[in-house]
Amino acid sequence: MRNRKTPTRAVIYPLPGPSCSPHYDRPMQASFKHLGGQDNARPWAFMFEGSYLTIEDWQHAVDQWCQTMDPLCYAVLAKQSQDAEPEPVGLMSFMNIVPAHRRIELESIIFSSALKRTRSATEAFYLVMKHTFDNLGYSRLEWKANHLNKPSLAAPERLGFVFEGIFR
Repeated sequence: MRNRKTPTRAVIYPLPGPSCSPHYDRPMQASFKHLGGQDNARPWAFMFEGSYLTIEDWQHAVDQWCQTMDPLCYAVLAKQSQDAEPEPVGLMSFMNIVPAHRRIELESIIFSSALKRTRSATEAFYLVMKHTFDNLGYSRLEWKANHLNKPSLAAPERLGFVFEGIFR
């Protein structure tokens, strides 16, 4: 049996990719332009918290996310052009982390319009799944989505997840 590890905030396992990479504790102030403000409020309607209309609210939320281990947040960085520096354009979190059962949940996934339906988005999921199974030793990765968010229901199926039911 493989040793199961509890994820940490340290960058123990770099997750590099050609066009994006999820990172632990990456400063996310720059992500406000992609995920915060009035123009980006709609996707937060499906989340447990948010939207973040001011930079101060966003910074407070980021500070809170950086302090917790469950959920454990990742920033997804992607290049907006070939020569550009990667920018934080999405968030993904691990939660309900149960090492004894080799189970972890991927949740609070929010991608900016710059990331949605791109190669970088698919790559971000691949890197997080690879990290979950290969580096952390988990055998089950769960994904819960709001049933009203149709794109959020289609994405896991495309990535190989199996629909198991609806929580009530």
